[in-house]
Amino acid sequence: MYDEDTAQVSMNLLDHTITGLHDVTDAIRSEASKLGLKVTASELVGLVPMQAMIQAGIHYCPDSEEGNENNILQHAVDGLGLDGLHDFDPSSSIIELAIRGD
Repeated sequence: MYDEDTAQVSMNLLDHTITGLHDVTDAIRSEASKLGLKVTASELVGLVPMQAMIQAGIHYCPDSEEGNENNILQHAVDGLGLDGLHDFDPSSSIIELAIRGD
């Protein structure tokens, strides 16, 4: 997984309505591509608002806007690469689901 050929980018996002998860992910991929590198995975540490994930899901699959929440969330997970390091668990990573105990 991690070795001498691996780099990590870490940041804190303060307002997902200004800078979405997908905006950051796409920018990192773009910069990596300029260097001939590939982004292989991403990770969320802590909790993320549902709306941030919904926005990302719609960004990565615009046709999903009319779809159900689970499909939109899966598009977000896939588009953001959140399953790259380990399985992403929405029920423990998305604020609203964690509060409800889903």
